[in-house]
Amino acid sequence: MATNPTPPLVKWSYADWRRQATDAERLDRLRLHMEEVSGFVLESMSKGRSLRIDSQYLSMLQSECERLEKAIALKTIGSRAGRTSSFVRGNGP
Repeated sequence: MATNPTPPLVKWSYADWRRQATDAERLDRLRLHMEEVSGFVLESMSKGRSLRIDSQYLSMLQSECERLEKAIALKTIGSRAGRTSSFVRGNGP
């Protein structure tokens, strides 16, 4: 007889940030997930609930956010470098 895994206690709306197609989409979704995680932590603390998330989880999300921001910045710089303009001095009139 197969047993069903225990469903998660919290249903995150934006936890699928890793499955987005581009770094920019992942970053946008990750920021939304970080907001919902932070909101959950604050709500839990204010209501005195015993539900807690791993204290390192939010730190890991922040690190991923910084990594994605750097990756996007590097791609942006790289794409600008490939579009350098050139000036050719010609024979004037």
